[in-house]
Order: sequence, then structure tokens, then C-alpha cells
Amino acid sequence: MRNLVIVLVLAIFVAGGVFYSVNRGRGMEYSTTSAEAYDLFLKGDQAYNSFQWQRAEHLLQKALELDPSFAMAQAALTDVYAAWSNSEAFKESMTTADSLATLLPDETERMVVQLRLSRYNKQGHARQDSLLARLELSVPNHPIVLVTKALRAMEDQDIDLAKATWDQLLKIDPNYARAYNWLGYLEANQGNYDQAISHLRKYAFLSPDLANPHDSMGEILSYIGRYEEAEREFIQALEVQPDFFHSLLHLARVYLEQGKIEKGVDLLEQTRSQIAGTKYEYEVDALLVATYYSNKLEKECDMACVRFFSNHPESFDGGFFRAIHLTGHGKYDEAQAVFDSLMTVAAEWKYFKETERGTMHYQRIKHTFNAVNAELLGELDTAAEEWRLCLANTVGIPPHEKLTWKTSYSEVLLKLERNEEAFAQAEQILAINPRLIHPLLVYISAGTALGRFDEARVAMANLDKILEQADPDLPAKEQAAALRAVLAKHPSS
Repeated sequence: MRNLVIVLVLAIFVAGGVFYSVNRGRGMEYSTTSAEAYDLFLKGDQAYNSFQWQRAEHLLQKALELDPSFAMAQAALTDVYAAWSNSEAFKESMTTADSLATLLPDETERMVVQLRLSRYNKQGHARQDSLLARLELSVPNHPIVLVTKALRAMEDQDIDLAKATWDQLLKIDPNYARAYNWLGYLEANQGNYDQAISHLRKYAFLSPDLANPHDSMGEILSYIGRYEEAEREFIQALEVQPDFFHSLLHLARVYLEQGKIEKGVDLLEQTRSQIAGTKYEYEVDALLVATYYSNKLEKECDMACVRFFSNHPESFDGGFFRAIHLTGHGKYDEAQAVFDSLMTVAAEWKYFKETERGTMHYQRIKHTFNAVNAELLGELDTAAEEWRLCLANTVGIPPHEKLTWKTSYSEVLLKLERNEEAFAQAEQILAINPRLIHPLLVYISAGTALGRFDEARVAMANLDKILEQADPDLPAKEQAAALRAVLAKHPSS
């Protein structure tokens, strides 16, 4: 599973017999007064690592009922609540786990539990660095140590270190299947999609009964436009685990990218009652805005914006979409005031203020709003420059995640009749995913204007196959018909 952003959860598989604990004689790695609680913890942690979060929550809660002092079980439950974005339960569990860890008599066990919690600790990276440095001396090959080190390297975009650490973990435990998952995403984020798929096939082989390998495989396939294969993987994931919401969202996205808007939206809405109040509802609402915007469905986009900021009034994105909504209704000064206020507050956030990645993210938000705003005002030269500046701040972002910005940029260039530039942008997009509707339209339009009729004709044949299955009232179909008529006047060479 991805992310417009990756969630770095400290997932582990427990390796037995490392620590001196009160239960070492009974073969337990972590301190607990109950053998039954330990067994429930193992099963619960395995469920968490398998993305079966409801089952994990149930098992870990039962373990803690048997032994409320079981620190590692509480740490695992904290991870579950973080994954669910259950903020109140997470805060309570985090506080409890942190307190329980300080009571552990064995220093190494105490630090390992604290390391697992360090992702969420207010002391941030300094605390995590200190724990890692000490544990790498005493238990350098412990799964929690290696996983934390690898995830931290991914967060810091140290790709070589991340790959080396996952490989080290696989040498110690060849069955640590989730390492292949992370290796797959690392390769995909570098644009190495075939290598990513190879890693994920190994993940699926080692974990045939899990939904996540199929979900991850489907996601990588969708990045490069292999939609039919991606659909099969998501459906297989849902057959294994019907409540695997990641695959439901990804499956809907596959339909949306093929112009099957009604089918995709229906699937999203079917899940709404099940995901109410979770991070998935947030993702659904954001995806609807992006879908309607990219498909030029202005009325639907505006309604989706209203729905978003009504459902998530305190969120940053809620403020952003409120400003877009106001601009769309001609309330330009009010929209600018809302956006400026939002960005003034955000400018003081540590992530935006103190990290290079955060600074670029802040700039992308600013230039995206300015570009959308300029387009709505008909100021196309300004819009083109703002999209260019937005793309200039995408250093380090995976190639497939840049495509939305590049598409918007190419469309404005086309409107300005900067056809060479528009063609080049569309060509770069289609080199990654040759089946995206709007880049194909830009490529054909610009190619026709440049007299590159044969190339435009090949792209039109590709587009026609996609649009055959798309909604009949999709605006792109009308654009395609007009281009088809132009190409008919120029016989193939």
C-alpha cells in the first residue's frame, strides 16, 4: 500500500529467546505474567503485520486483559490504533505503553519497547537515534532494530541504506515477507517498476493467505497502466480479506482512471458506512475531489469540495478545498484570505519550517492553489508558471506521483498553444503510464497541431480502447471525437 505519502509503521515479527526476562525460562521473549497473554500477543502482532487490524485489536486487548502490565502488547496495540487513525485510543495506549516500558527491569527489553514506540514519541528523531545507537551495539540483528532502521532510512530518503537493511533482515530471516513489500515500493519509487513487481511476487509467494501482497502488486501495476491485472490483484485481495479497505480504494481508483466514474464512485460510497470516522473516509473524500477536478466535472467537483470541508472542517485540506470552492463561486478576495490564513499557520509547523522535504511540500501547496486560482480567472500564463514552479518542487517524489501535476501543466501549455512543450510533458507522462486519458488527449492534440499525425493516430487508437469502457457522458469522449475528426482529414503516411 502506498500513499500520496508512505506511513512508516514499526511492523515486527517476534524473534524468540533474545532478552533476559521474567519468562525467559518459558521461551517468552517479552515480560508477561501470563503464557496465554503471550500467545494472544503473538497472534495479535501477526494479525497487525498482516493488516488485519480489527483482529489484531481484539487479540491484543484480550492479552492485556489477562496481563495489564504487558508492555510489548500495549506497544503493539498502539501501532494498531495508529494504523486506524483512532486518535483518542492511540493517545491513551501510547501513554500507557510508555509508562509500562519504564517499569521493565531488563534494560534491553525496555529499550526495544521504547524503540517500537519511538515513531510516535514527542521527542522525535533524537530519541529514536539514541535508542537505535545503543541497541545496534547490543542486539544489532533484532527485527525491531532492523525494521526501525530501514523505515527511518526510507523516511530520510536514504534509499541505499534502506535497501541494504531490508536485505540484511532477509538474510537473517528469509521468511520476513514484508521486507519484500517495502523493497517493492522502494524500487517503484525510483521508477524501477519491473524490479518492484519481482519483489512483490516473492511477497505473494511467501504470504499466499494475506491480502496485502495482492494489494501492493495491484497498486504497482496501476501506476504503469496495467489496469486489468491490477483489478484482478485487488479483487483477489478482497477475496482473502473482504474488509481490506486499501484494496477497495485502490480498485475504485483503477475504475476512475479508466473513466468509469460512476462505477468507481459507487464503490467508494458503498464503503462509507464501514469507514466513517477513519482515515479511509478522509482518503475517499479527497479522491472524489481530485477525480472530478481532473475529469472537468466542475459541478461535481464543487460539491465534493463542500463535502470534504464539511466532513473535515478542522483539517488543512479542508481549508484548502474551502478556498477553491470560494474561488469557483467568484469570491476571489475571500478565497485568498482563507488560503493566506491557512498557509500562515502552516508556515510555523516544524515539518514545513525545518525540513527540506517539508519546505518543498509547502511550496507545492502554494503553487497548486495559485495555478488553480489563475486558471479559474482565465490567467493562463500565470497558471502555466505556477504549475512549472510546482513541478520544480517535486525533487525526490516518485515518478508516478508527479503525473497529476505534469498533466495539469501540459493542459495549460496546450491552451496557450505551446504545443512542443505540451507534447513533451505528455510524452513523459505516457512513458510511465500509457493509458491515462487526459495526457493522451494532450499528446494527440499537441501532436496534431505539430503535424505529427502518425504518432497522434497511434495514441488515438490507444485512447479509443480505453474510452470504449468509460462512462458515456465523460467529457473526454467529446474531446476525443473532435480530435478523431481532425485526424481523419490527414491520411496515414
